[in-house]
Amino acid sequence: MSTERVEPGRLARRAIRRAAWWEEPAEFFGLPPALLERAVAPRRVEAGEEPPAVRAARAELERRFMSPAGVALLERVRTAAADALSDQERSRSWQEYIFVCVNAERRAFERMDWYDRVIRAVAQPLLEARGRLTVVDYGCGSSLFTRMLAEDWGDRVIPISVDVGRHAVEFSEARNRLYSPAARGVLIEDVMAPLSMSGVDLILAYGVFEHLPNAPAQIQGLIDALAPGGVLIENYSGHSSETPHKSDTWSAYRTRDENLDRLSRQLELLHGVLPPRRDGVYERDRGERYWAKPPIEARLREHIVQRLRRDNAQWRRLWRVMVRGARRACDTRLLLGRR
Repeated sequence: MSTERVEPGRLARRAIRRAAWWEEPAEFFGLPPALLERAVAPRRVEAGEEPPAVRAARAELERRFMSPAGVALLERVRTAAADALSDQERSRSWQEYIFVCVNAERRAFERMDWYDRVIRAVAQPLLEARGRLTVVDYGCGSSLFTRMLAEDWGDRVIPISVDVGRHAVEFSEARNRLYSPAARGVLIEDVMAPLSMSGVDLILAYGVFEHLPNAPAQIQGLIDALAPGGVLIENYSGHSSETPHKSDTWSAYRTRDENLDRLSRQLELLHGVLPPRRDGVYERDRGERYWAKPPIEARLREHIVQRLRRDNAQWRRLWRVMVRGARRACDTRLLLGRR
């Protein structure tokens, strides 16, 4: 919980691993925690299938944070046929989307134990080898991953939060700068443009590739941004012969096979597996893959691979499920205590 009262738009320091998911979004945006809790469905559902209370809370947040044009575009994405919108329109619908922070923070808290695993198994060995890290959260949402890194390591990490959503970038940069003054946010205004960076030690692209409107160029941009020995983590979903989900893009689906091949040609797969391939087409999956840009020092590679294998043991997976359930129960008790 926060230790001081602050104005909306500012944040108090807190131990994020002991916080509830809604604390920092509520504080930064000046919102009642109960409104945020109501706006996130207890389980993932399609648009239009949310309970009435969820729809009402979401409508309230849309009125507060989105322009009428932004709401109208978002409604088209939700309701129109898949081929009725361009990939650029789908991507632009995220620009004012407040739920990139709100819903993303709730889901990110459910993955917090996985972020800790990435920190232990990947980020920490990189930091030990290099002394300071530049870390990009690409399609950052609430950027909880870099928030955790910044709290842990302060100015030894430079967190860069990249997103097409303005609210996401503003929120992520503000929370990271409390701990790492060099933290910055990058707002993607041209949704077709690849990332223009270099010398990045670690890139997290979780649940992102399937949304890219210019996927081949944008994925190549991430490969180019990596420093030698740098690591890219992705979980590219979708299927090249299927119609994309409403929030996904034709580009990302149609070029998925060539993009996975692109990663395989230019990077070394440290952990995870490519999906099975049938008649030249990769099957659907959402498994995480950890790629390194050659050359990577042999000792560092072995350190990362061994830690990932150890943390992937079945008993650790079961433990993480139990932790997620306990965290959700704790968040509910904290919220009820505020009412």
